[in-house]
Amino acid sequence: MNLNKLWKPLFIMVVDVILLCLSAWVALLVRFDFTGREIPTQYLNAAYYCVLIQSIVMLLVFWWQRMYQFIWRTVNAVDVAQMIASVLLSYALGFIVCNFADVNLPHSVW
Repeated sequence: MNLNKLWKPLFIMVVDVILLCLSAWVALLVRFDFTGREIPTQYLNAAYYCVLIQSIVMLLVFWWQRMYQFIWRTVNAVDVAQMIASVLLSYALGFIVCNFADVNLPHSVW
């Protein structure tokens, strides 16, 4: 197997998880007026747990939908629609799993 074909999807997966973590942190900062010290511990713990769940769900959905195998030079409208559907599906599934796991985040963070 060509190592280049293996490293590119892994790199994109890592970037996706990093961006998901950053977006959760920024959402909490916005919710609590950019004062990181005033974020209650219960929300920080819930955010860590939820980011873990969301990351796993996102990676599984994106892998299932072959999102990491696109060749960007040939992306068309159907591929963009599939990307949007994959993002919405991963978000919805992550939200459902987090709610069943009783993760207590402020509504404004979702």
